[in-house]
Amino acid sequence: GTIYDILQTCEHGCFPVVDTEDKDILFGTINRNTLTTLLQQRSFGMPSNNAIPLNNSIVQNHIALEPSDAKYVPLVPYKIVEREYPRFTPIEDIKVTDTERDLYIDLRPYTNTAPHTVKETTSITRAYELFRAIGLRILIVTNKYNQCVGTITRDDLIPEALAQDMITKGRKDV
Repeated sequence: GTIYDILQTCEHGCFPVVDTEDKDILFGTINRNTLTTLLQQRSFGMPSNNAIPLNNSIVQNHIALEPSDAKYVPLVPYKIVEREYPRFTPIEDIKVTDTERDLYIDLRPYTNTAPHTVKETTSITRAYELFRAIGLRILIVTNKYNQCVGTITRDDLIPEALAQDMITKGRKDV
């Protein structure tokens, strides 16, 4: 239900994926269209009670998914995710039942595990240069422990947005 709710309430095109079992370490990013396709394809599963963590690795510390309702829940093949392009189903056309809201979706196979990131101490100038040079739409902001602490979009770096942010922060400090 969390993915569905987030997609319903915001228009972002890309989202950070964090490993909640490993101190919210950034795992990668996933785009909106992939998330809507996974919801549309009902790629839900339930947490396995017999999953044994092998060590503290991000790759091995995960929720194993079991079939739901005694039916096999296959991963959605990448060709199906891409088949939807460029006419991905809008989130408004997808309905999720109360039962489905409690199930899980394994995002790992669909996650870009090497997204562009900046540290929280990176200057605005450097972030702007990255957007211009690489043509990014989103930058993930991480702390020194590689935990996601925020995101920056192109719209965040326009002069009006920066000025508004400075005014807002100035009022909080007073």
